[in-house]
Amino acid sequence: MSDIIKILPLSGLDEKGRDCYVVEINNDIFVLDCGTVSPDKTIPGVDFLLPNAQYLIQNKSRIKGYFITHGHDENMAALKYFYKDAPAPIFCSKATRMIMEKQAETYGVNAGFHFYEVQPSCEITVANRKILFFQTTHNCCYSSGIAIDTDRGYIVYTGDFIVDYSLKNPEYVFDFKFLSTLANKETLIVLAESKKAGTPGYCSPKHKITSHVEKYFKEANKRIFINSFWQNFFRISEIVSLCKTYHKKLYFYNEYTKKIMDIFFKFSTIQLRPDEVVSSENLLRVKNSDVVVLMLGHGEELYEEMKLIATGENTDKRLSLTPDDVFINVALPLPALETLATRSIDMIYRSGCEVVWVNKKQVVSMHAC
Repeated sequence: MSDIIKILPLSGLDEKGRDCYVVEINNDIFVLDCGTVSPDKTIPGVDFLLPNAQYLIQNKSRIKGYFITHGHDENMAALKYFYKDAPAPIFCSKATRMIMEKQAETYGVNAGFHFYEVQPSCEITVANRKILFFQTTHNCCYSSGIAIDTDRGYIVYTGDFIVDYSLKNPEYVFDFKFLSTLANKETLIVLAESKKAGTPGYCSPKHKITSHVEKYFKEANKRIFINSFWQNFFRISEIVSLCKTYHKKLYFYNEYTKKIMDIFFKFSTIQLRPDEVVSSENLLRVKNSDVVVLMLGHGEELYEEMKLIATGENTDKRLSLTPDDVFINVALPLPALETLATRSIDMIYRSGCEVVWVNKKQVVSMHAC
C-alpha cells in the first residue's frame, strides 16, 4: 500500500515569515521549520505572530521530529514557546542549534530543547524514513533544504535560498552535487520558499553590501560605526572581511554584540587575530580612523540603540558621534519597523556625523527572485 501523505501549512503561506509546515506520512508527523513573523501596523502592541500550534500539541505523540533549515526568526523562533507542550527531537546544524539556544536565552525562555545535530548536507533516518539535508546559500550560515523520502517520490522543502556561484566560503556554498542525488528518484512535490517570488530579475550579486560601503573602509579617514541584524551572518562576514582587507580594528559596541561574534567566529572561515580586535580598555589608545565599531541587534532593539547613541544617551560615552565619524546603516528594516528605522536614522543625521544608509533599492534580501 502506498504512503498516505498529507501536507498542512500551519502558517507561512502568502506572508513573509512564520514558516511552519506539517508533513504527515501515514501516522507519522514531520514538522518543517517553526518561525515567527513581525506584525504590520494593523496589529499594534504585538511583538510577533506565531503559528497555530494546537494541531501539533493535540497530536504530539505522532511527531517524529522538527526539521529546522536555518537560524532565522521566521524559521525557528516560535518553537521555544510551545516545545514543552509538543516535544520531539530537533534536527538542525550545529550553527542553527547555537542560534536557537542563544535566542531562547535572550528572551528568557527555558525551552528544554532536545537537539540532534546534523551536517548541512547529509542523509539521516528518522522513524525508518530517509531524510536528506542539502546545504543552500542564504544569509544565515549553514542553511539547508530538506527532502523526505516516500514511496511516491521525494517531498522537497527548499528553505530560503539564492544561487550564487561566486561564493567560496564553505558556510554559504550551495551543495549542488549533493542536491543532484535527488534526481535518482522522482520528486512528488517541491515546497519552495517564495518571499521574493513576486520580484522579477535576480538576487545575486545585489545581495552584497561590499561595493556600497567599501570606499569608507579604504579611505580610512574617519571612525566607522556600522550596524547589522545579528542573524545576518553573511552581512557580518562582509564587514569582517572589509576590516581585514583595509587593516581596520574591530570594536564590539556592547556585550550583546560580543556574544554574537563569539558564535560567529565558531563557524566562520574568516577569523581575526587578537591585534585586529580592540578591547574596551584599549579603545582610546587606538587611532579613531583605524576603528570600526560594530553594532548588532534584533529588530526594534537595534534601532532603539541607534537613537540612544545619536542623542548621547548610550552607556559608553566614548562612543559619542561626532563629525569625524561615519555611521553606516546596513540593517534593512522589515515593513513593520520602517517608521522606527527612519526616525532612528534621522536622529543619527542630527548628530552631525556622516551617514550612509544602504537601502532596499541598492541591496536585496537573500531570497530567490
